[in-house]
Amino acid sequence: MSRILKVKDRDGAELDFDGARISESIFRAASSVGEGDREVADELAGVVTLFLEKRSSGSIVHTAEIEDMVERVLLETGHVEAARAYIRLRGDREPPATDEEDSKPGELFPGMGISVVSSDGGALSAWDKGKIEKALRREAGLGAREAQDIARAVEARIMARGAGRISSALVRSLVDAELFDRGLMDEVGRQAVLGMPAFDFKEMVFAGGGGRVSPEGAVRGLAGKAMRQFAFREVFSEETARAHAECEIHVEDAGSPLHLAEAFVPLEYVKRFGAFPFAKGAGVEPPEGVAETASDLAALAEGLGTHLSRGVDFGYVNLSMAPLLDGLDDSAVEEAAGLVLSALSKEGSGGGPGSRLNICAGVPDLLRFTEARGPGGRKTGRGFGEYW
Repeated sequence: MSRILKVKDRDGAELDFDGARISESIFRAASSVGEGDREVADELAGVVTLFLEKRSSGSIVHTAEIEDMVERVLLETGHVEAARAYIRLRGDREPPATDEEDSKPGELFPGMGISVVSSDGGALSAWDKGKIEKALRREAGLGAREAQDIARAVEARIMARGAGRISSALVRSLVDAELFDRGLMDEVGRQAVLGMPAFDFKEMVFAGGGGRVSPEGAVRGLAGKAMRQFAFREVFSEETARAHAECEIHVEDAGSPLHLAEAFVPLEYVKRFGAFPFAKGAGVEPPEGVAETASDLAALAEGLGTHLSRGVDFGYVNLSMAPLLDGLDDSAVEEAAGLVLSALSKEGSGGGPGSRLNICAGVPDLLRFTEARGPGGRKTGRGFGEYW
């Protein structure tokens, strides 16, 4: 690829090549049809220069070659009206007759030869300006003309760099920059991508150089970051998000907007119904003893835990367990307590929210004369107060 240094005009005189003159001619033509944008003109001039250098065998080009290339770049990037105006200003030929013919892809940019890599790196697709237009209309709520103008501007910037491969994340950044330049701040927010920069993720994985986190911890950290962003953009009101950012309030568990905070489950429920229907594969038979009750507690906590950010609170544990421990000596009671704690500790070892056991310091008046249930969920004929 030769660098262009000189231009030979129609009279045969050689002048210094100046890309700014190309940009000015494009800007004048576009302005005459209401499409004047200095930055877009500069980008398109860069595209013209790029393809002139690719197709030129030397460092000198003719004025007619530049004009032909400007015309083709304008047509093939969708700036049909600007191309017609440019041809009229050029004055040596008639402008094309129909949009339909002009808007077809030309030989300069057959798919532009650019591949777009998906944000997760798992897919590769050919460049398609129409996808940007559709996304802007669907996600940002723009009109067809405005979406088309922005898509064209982004395409021109990409082509001007001669890139063969570009990430979808960079395409979104370029779209955001166009929206920002046009004062469309609300639309920038609607286009926001959830997640974190690669550098920040690497810092989190390697804990700032102090050691690595587990793979599960890294996944949870990335997911939590994305969910917090989603919550403050889509779930909470703008006033709430602002107050949290300015430390006027603190939104607890903001990284779990799709979860309930916690659940309170009386142990009496488990004694009557087991872990059903919250635990996968759990039956409807109530537990018969301490071991089965402990197993059902763990199964219920695990089943419910996927929907909770803080886990399950099991209420009145010591009162509810009393009928199951009636008549046992201290050693057996300690063994039973160990079974419950062991079952729940295994449930919480997978990195979930875990569970809590609420112990009563006395018998609440509400339960003092309430009939307790024993093994198998059967009624005991005795109130909780009798077991204290």
